[in-house]
Amino acid sequence: METFSLINVGILAMSTLTGILIGVLPGIGIVVTMLLFFPLLLSFDLFQCLMFYLGVTSASQFSGSVTATTIGVPGEASSWPAVKEGNALFRRGQGDFAISSAAMGSVFGAGISALSVIFLLPVFLEVIRTFYNNNVQIIIFGIVASIIIFLNRRVFQNILLFGLGILLGTIGMNQVPLKLMWKDFLPYDRFPDLYQGLPLFPVILALFVVPTLINNWGIKFDYNNVDLSFGKLKLVKHIKKYLESFWSGVRGSAIGSVAGLVPHVTTYLASNVAYLIEKKIRIKKRSYNDQGDIQTLTSAETANNSAAFVQLMPLLLIGIPITTSEAILLTILETNSFIINYTTTIETGMFNELVVWFIAINLISFCLAWPLVRYVNMIYKIPVKILFAITFAIMLLLLGYVGAQNYQMWYYFVCFIFLLPLGVLLRKTETIVVIIAFVLQDKIFAAVTRALTIWSIN
Repeated sequence: METFSLINVGILAMSTLTGILIGVLPGIGIVVTMLLFFPLLLSFDLFQCLMFYLGVTSASQFSGSVTATTIGVPGEASSWPAVKEGNALFRRGQGDFAISSAAMGSVFGAGISALSVIFLLPVFLEVIRTFYNNNVQIIIFGIVASIIIFLNRRVFQNILLFGLGILLGTIGMNQVPLKLMWKDFLPYDRFPDLYQGLPLFPVILALFVVPTLINNWGIKFDYNNVDLSFGKLKLVKHIKKYLESFWSGVRGSAIGSVAGLVPHVTTYLASNVAYLIEKKIRIKKRSYNDQGDIQTLTSAETANNSAAFVQLMPLLLIGIPITTSEAILLTILETNSFIINYTTTIETGMFNELVVWFIAINLISFCLAWPLVRYVNMIYKIPVKILFAITFAIMLLLLGYVGAQNYQMWYYFVCFIFLLPLGVLLRKTETIVVIIAFVLQDKIFAAVTRALTIWSIN
């Protein structure tokens, strides 16, 4: 497979620069970005879609930590440790070392996670080859659902949200089992488009994007009197400084490689768990600096980028998304009739090439993140409400465009309008649970139906 084409290089550059941009904008994030690029991604092939996603997710981790360090505003939720430690280091004149150590840790974490996956891939494949055993599918879906539901203390709330996602996913004609659901409650005859079910785009826009924008509406950027110039970068000096945190990065990478497999939270869980564990270790050794600790920051940022690659493995190997952005990616791939599992990603050699591009993305992000972020930060002079209003307006335009492409523009808008009050009502909950359940509904129903059929025969 030849992937080193001019078009792919252009997609690499576009996704990396886009990732750097969204990393500094709180409330935008990868989900909104995937929706913004939804029409364009429909013209990409399987490899290009995956590469674009890797570029956006990886680059955003770099710039998010730079902004969190210099201004104290996290571009991504996984950048909260950089707000605590990085910004404290910045305020006492160590911002350049904080940024360089976080960036080097991110590159190190990306490399370690990629090597770990390659090393363990034969073992994974032997396990995954049994996935098409229906009983194994049910077990995996059960594990994913359990992790999502029991992820925090709001178990009952998460059960209701998961059930809501399943309910929304069943609307229309289900393929397995072949049955028209809720025909006594929904006006299928008056609105024939309902037979096809609810489209993903308006569901995510109403139940995830709108609640996110509402929750972040009151964010204020504190960029006054912040000096973003770090002088001449003395690389050797910065490398020596990073090596002081080397073993912290090793621990962070190990944590990120595991936490990246936890549905829903991936990089957020990885960075925060690594941060808390490293902080506890340093407090126990009486070496923690409460005025900004570079070792805990390095551990968190290393875990962050380790998880950024590992989180994609369930999708690449068995076609199961574990984050909302991956659910959007899967929908795009299925819309283009692409099949994604180990036969199309591993056995074709595509995975090995993705690893090479992933390392390249991280190296490019390392070189670009903090020089470019100085200029990107000028966006902060635009009031946040105007930024969000522009984002929402673009979302509506894309909603109409994607609907028109499917000859269902008004249906897309009607779905969005009807779901919008529900999104506003659920704005204080983890609506990501609803989205993941909505996407997995057909796969769960198919697996359960096959299992019941097999058991009844036996």
